[in-house]
Amino acid sequence: MSLLADAALEAEVLAAARGDRGAFARLVTATSALVTAITLAETRDVELARDAAQDVYLQVWSGLGQLRDPGSFLPWLR
Repeated sequence: MSLLADAALEAEVLAAARGDRGAFARLVTATSALVTAITLAETRDVELARDAAQDVYLQVWSGLGQLRDPGSFLPWLR
């Protein structure tokens, strides 16, 4: 799945911030290629990149409630 449209992405961010695991799963699906590409560029190791991406999403899940503007999700995620 490619990145969600802005409005859909914001709706998923808001729902995930309220604890909706399905919405969070859809965010992960929509952004996993981006996150993995970034972690791969940093680590230059596929397995380390996957582990780092998983760590990113653990931090996102725990910190999503602190994101003030759901429209800033992608820059915040990066």
